[in-house]
Amino acid sequence: MKKLLIALCATTFLFGASIAQAASTIKIGVVNVASLFEGAPQGKAKLDSIKATLEPKLAALKTSQKALTDKMKTFQRNAPTMSKAKKEETAKTLATSQQDFQQQVGALQKEETTLGQAAQQKFIAATRKAIDTVAANGKFDMILTNQAAPYSSTSLDVTQKVLVQMKKA
Repeated sequence: MKKLLIALCATTFLFGASIAQAASTIKIGVVNVASLFEGAPQGKAKLDSIKATLEPKLAALKTSQKALTDKMKTFQRNAPTMSKAKKEETAKTLATSQQDFQQQVGALQKEETTLGQAAQQKFIAATRKAIDTVAANGKFDMILTNQAAPYSSTSLDVTQKVLVQMKKA
């Protein structure tokens, strides 16, 4: 029994020592995705350009909204003095205008979503490619995002290296 206990302790010790040795040879890096998004041309700058592209359409929609609101106020103010036929015609025109406006808003939202998703996919692809390059060049066994590692030493941070690779792409 004593020999079995000694053998078990020795095996546990050797196994633990081999794990510790293997862990000391693993090279790990950590990347801050938020910093990449801020600094990479595929990140925030791309979304800002999308916003700039959509800004004129948004301004036109705001103008249309104001015009429609003004027409509705005028209709509400003048409705008591209008004939029944004129009232029905104006109400129908306003309803059609409101539907058209809602369709334009929906189209703009859809376009914004589509452009945003395309930019996000490009950002993710560029990030993966840059991380793969940094991992291969630096012989890293693993690169984690800072969200996946609740704590990491600043010596493990490879964000700047990944950002340089993303800017080259």
